[in-house]
Amino acid sequence: MLGWVFTLALGPVAAIQLWRLQESGRRISLFLSLFALIYYVVSWVYFRDPNTDFFKGGLAVSGNAVFCAILLSPQARRICQRSHSEVTPLN
Repeated sequence: MLGWVFTLALGPVAAIQLWRLQESGRRISLFLSLFALIYYVVSWVYFRDPNTDFFKGGLAVSGNAVFCAILLSPQARRICQRSHSEVTPLN
């Protein structure tokens, strides 16, 4: 339930700020992705039903892990730390 609240409250802000290549968007997106990664790993290890589909659980964990790795990369940090004046419009 807490994850849903975080996602609904912070998700739109994170998406807009990340679209604008702002550091706050990278950090909020990283927080949400890490929260989801921890949630899926803990639920997989401690609360897994014996009939749980391995592919779906693995996809959720690996997808969030990849997104965290991208957001933690030096390239993402460098892009999002540029000043707003350095960003050129797409059109």
